[in-house]
Formats: sequence, structure tokens, C-alpha cells
Amino acid sequence: MESEFLEIKGWCKDEKELTEKLADAASCLANHEGGAVLVGIGEGSKNQRFSRCPFPNLSPTWLVARVQDNTHPPVECHGLDLTSVLAEVRGTSDAHVFALQVQRKKCVSGHATSKGISRVRSGKECKPLFISEDDRTKMVVSDATMDELSVGSIQWAISQHNRHFPAAETFADCWDFLARGGLLLPDENGSGHVTLAALLLFGKDASFSRRSVACDTVINIHGEHRTLRKNIIESLREAILSERAALRVALLSVPETTLRELAVNAYVHRCWRTNGPVTLTVSDTAFDIQNPGDLLAGLHVGNLLYGVPVYRNFLLAEGMRFCGLSDKIGLGIDLVFKTVLSGGFDFPVFESSNGMFRASIPLSRSEEFREFVRHRGASLSQLDELVVLRYLWGASEASFQQLSDALQRGRDIARRVVQAMEKKQMIEIVGGMFRLTPALRLDIDRSFNADQMSLDLFGTA
Repeated sequence: MESEFLEIKGWCKDEKELTEKLADAASCLANHEGGAVLVGIGEGSKNQRFSRCPFPNLSPTWLVARVQDNTHPPVECHGLDLTSVLAEVRGTSDAHVFALQVQRKKCVSGHATSKGISRVRSGKECKPLFISEDDRTKMVVSDATMDELSVGSIQWAISQHNRHFPAAETFADCWDFLARGGLLLPDENGSGHVTLAALLLFGKDASFSRRSVACDTVINIHGEHRTLRKNIIESLREAILSERAALRVALLSVPETTLRELAVNAYVHRCWRTNGPVTLTVSDTAFDIQNPGDLLAGLHVGNLLYGVPVYRNFLLAEGMRFCGLSDKIGLGIDLVFKTVLSGGFDFPVFESSNGMFRASIPLSRSEEFREFVRHRGASLSQLDELVVLRYLWGASEASFQQLSDALQRGRDIARRVVQAMEKKQMIEIVGGMFRLTPALRLDIDRSFNADQMSLDLFGTA
């Protein structure tokens, strides 16, 4: 009976358990396309599925209040008492049924429960979307006023939002933009309390010094250091987001998307309880980004592609997305891998230890592989194929376990990937080791003569 748009819940053992299940189900449906939650239907036989409500305070209003008090942002929903309908159908009045009509999400990322867990409907199941830890960036900054925020930075963010979300509604002013992005919390005067996320994104330089907020960015290009004591928006603009930005000039071969995603990731996932800068370093061999804060529990450097995202600073991440500076949840690392490998570079390296996280992009690259992907990238159906091809192009051959580790996949999924690539004559097994097929390796070698490459490449067997 349950479906992509319908969830059914029994009465549960107490009001607390019912509240938790309702919040989880409502946020799950809202994060997809919306739907309905039926409340009061058990799992017994047909005659035993309906019963009287054991909770005297339960009503449509109660249900809506429990959901909105236990989801963030509050899920928009409407409660209904279907008891009379049930009585007409069954011919008795000894049972109760309620319903919640759940609206589709309007927030950028999605709704989470009070425990910081967010799920999304997929078929009849609710699958993990992200997990949010105790978020320091949603705290109100004591005595902070709107005057401490840069209008110029906010106006730039509005322009980026409008580019990223062209169908979005217009904003009355800068403060309307911040409020609708969740970066201001309502107060009794209707103006809004300034959150730490708002201050980090848009604060004036003096506000950081006065409040001892560590928002420094260190740029180190071939040994020449420069420290930016600016808000995140202005730091990103100076370091990456303009055509003459320092890193864009120093790293002409690295896509702007790669630089931006790594830098945004560093600000979003750093520990704001710890002093220390975000450091961007360019050397002859690599581009490194380092930030304070280890990976949180549940994540490690070997599951960043497909692990459930865990956020230390969810409001700051939501603010970044609202400003058009990052994409959907969980896609940042995917974009890094795609842009790096498509550019012919070797695999990005991630390290998490001793209270620090570091991402490194090797700057040496294969021009042949880059040219091959430029001409044939549309034939690669997914990131998995790109990962396997780049690994085997660099390593010549690999065991199944090595490919599984590179894919960051479990053995079953990795096996399906390599079997599909064998069928498409992209890879082969020789002596128990995987290799590129001779034809494909030759095509990569000759990628600069792409017009003469076989059009049957990647044909099915």
C-alpha cells in the first residue's frame, strides 16, 4: 500500500516515538516530491489494522506542530482527521485515522530531523540524504547587527543566486535575501538575529577582529605568502572567483570548478571552534588546500564519493548553496573527481589526521588522456568508467581490489562496473589482472588524431 508518495504509521508505543517517526517520514517525503503520511494504521490483519487512538491530545493540529517542531527547516504540512471517512467505510466508529499532507521542500538542500538526520524518498523506502552534526554556525552572534555585514558582499551573492536559480523569486532587499536563506533568525522586532554563518559569509573586516573570529585565508604561491582577513565571499572572489584571481592566474590548467569546489568544501567543513586559517598552496607539483578539522564520524578518505554526507556546519553549507557557490548535497567531490580526471590529472589525494584535513591535486597530467576525454567524454556513461580508465591508463594493470578501492565502491557494485566495461570492450582481463584493451589504449595514444579514431569505440559486444 505504501508508495513513493505515501507513508503509513501505526500508533507507536508512546507520543515521543510517534513524533520521531512522523518527523522522519514527513521530511523524507518533503525532500522528494511531497506526499501523505497516514497515522493510525497498524500492520496486523485487515480487521486488526485499525484501532482507537491511545493518545488523548492527538489532533491534526498536534500532528503538524510535532512535525514542525522536530524538523529543520520546518516541513510545511496540513493535518486531517479521517476518522469519519473510516467510519463510513467500515460501518463502525471504534477507530481513528489521521493524515498529514506534506508539501515538497522549498529549501535548497532539504529538511532534517531534530537529530540532524535527513532522508529522501526513493520508491517505498527512505534513503539517507545527509547527517548534520552540532552546528556552531547557526548560533546567534551576541550583539551583532546588520551594520556589521557588507552590503557589497550580499549584493554580489544575490547576483550569483539569480544566475544559479534563474526561476527564483526576486528579493525585496539584502535583509530579505538573508532571511530567506535562513541566515538571519527572526527576533521580536522583525529584523533578525545575525548568525555566525551570516557573519562568516558577509561580515565586514573589522567585525572579525573585534569578535576574535578566525576567518583568515592564507594563499601560498611558490613560497610567497599572503593572508586575507576577509569574509568567505570576498576571500573566494580574490582567490578564485574572478578571472584575474590569484589562483586562477597561477593554475591556468586547473578548471575553476575544481578550485571552487575544493575551497568551498574547506570553509564548509572546517572546524570553526578551532583557530587556524584555510591554506591554499601552489607548488611546482601540486595544489593543496588545508583546513582545521578532521573528517567527522562515518566519513573517511576512502568513501568520500559515495558515503552519506556528514555536515559540521550545515547552515554555512546551506548559505553557500543559497549564494550559488556550491551544488546539490553530495556532488562536490564528484565534481572534483570528474574535472580532475577529465583534465588528465592523476587522482586527487585526501588526508585527515591530527585535527586537519588536506586535499591535494597533482599538477602533472596526461595530455593524451585529457584529449581523449574531450573527444569521447560523452561516450562515458558515468564517473565509474572514467575512474577505471584513468587508473588503468596510469597503472597499466590493476587487480579487482585496486579498482574497487579506486571506485570507492563495494565489491558487488565494482564487479558490475568492470563487467559492463568488459562487455563494451573497454577493458580486459589478462592473467587475472585488468587492463585497457589494446584498441582503446591505442586510441588514447593517438587522441590528438581524434578525427581518425574509430566511431565504433565503446560499441556493445
